[in-house]
Amino acid sequence: MQLAALYGRNEFGRYVWPTKSIHPAATDVHNITVDEQCKVMYARGRPVHYVHQRTAMMDFVRFVEHVPGSVVLVAHNGRRFDFPRFDVWSIFAPRAYATAMTSVCLSVCNIGT
Repeated sequence: MQLAALYGRNEFGRYVWPTKSIHPAATDVHNITVDEQCKVMYARGRPVHYVHQRTAMMDFVRFVEHVPGSVVLVAHNGRRFDFPRFDVWSIFAPRAYATAMTSVCLSVCNIGT
């Protein structure tokens, strides 16, 4: 999974080690694969640095905290995949998550879901 954001010229991006197997149809869409035995993640066939969910969420919360006003989260498959993971991640860092997410407007574009 990849978590990415853009605010002006500030970019955020993390590849997140999956907690479940990646479905082949999902790989066809995002071109992310993992070699679980060697603990290597690939994006478009190239090895990428990845972090675990807690680290990704904490880094994302720190990024969002510095964005003034509302934040709009958009995802291709948000309702069924991405946004439920935000709920799970809130367990890892409830105070930081709640603080940052109070400024987040969850205007979700779920075209086709």
